[in-house]
Amino acid sequence: MRNEDSVELWKKHINAGNDNFDKQQILGALAHYQEAISLAEQLLSGHQDPKGAVAATVVSYHNLADLYLREGQPVLAECELENVHTKLSNCLNKEKSDNKVRALLWGINRTYFALMSHRETYSDNTEVSVPFLPFEHNFKNNLS
Repeated sequence: MRNEDSVELWKKHINAGNDNFDKQQILGALAHYQEAISLAEQLLSGHQDPKGAVAATVVSYHNLADLYLREGQPVLAECELENVHTKLSNCLNKEKSDNKVRALLWGINRTYFALMSHRETYSDNTEVSVPFLPFEHNFKNNLS
């Protein structure tokens, strides 16, 4: 499948998920958000627009987290927020391209603050730390 086709299919699923979310059709929203995540992850591995691919990944996971929150499942929401943060961090560990590194750092920033905000709101005050950048990355070779 071409990248353009994947982007359009991702948009179709994210919009359908949002429509289902608005209509409180939980199973439909869940299915569409999960498919959007799958498509976004494909984009992340090889898309020509790194920031667009990272944004699609962040939006997909965060929409699913919002669905879980609305359904009274903050633990499941937190799992999705952790999943996307970890996924982007792991991608960064393997990345060499300056554009992709910048896009991933942008996404990691968004996911980190969303996760910390979620924990501040829904945590049972247990100390849990998520490193902002859980990796060792050599920026000297990638960012000039």
